[in-house]
Amino acid sequence: MEFNFEKDYILENSRVQLLPLTEEHYNDLIYFSENEPEIWNYSTGFSNASGKEQLRKYIETALLNRSNKTEYAFVVFIKNPTLLQVLQDFIIFFLIKKH
Repeated sequence: MEFNFEKDYILENSRVQLLPLTEEHYNDLIYFSENEPEIWNYSTGFSNASGKEQLRKYIETALLNRSNKTEYAFVVFIKNPTLLQVLQDFIIFFLIKKH
């Protein structure tokens, strides 16, 4: 089965929603980029997206990699307020690597 990089996959349950990363997510992520730089330790392929410029580079790289059909980045939104509090607004990216 071939992975379709052109399709916008939305993965969701009662706790979280994973959306394909887009440039529009910059404003959603800037707080975490500036105030919680340690979350980028959990992202593969780009080790530092802390700060405005690094975040822009991160998003540009992720979108380029999707266009090149090598990676597919998601942004994770936590829907459950209790879970959100426990995770302290923790947002991470998952990358699906093409094998």
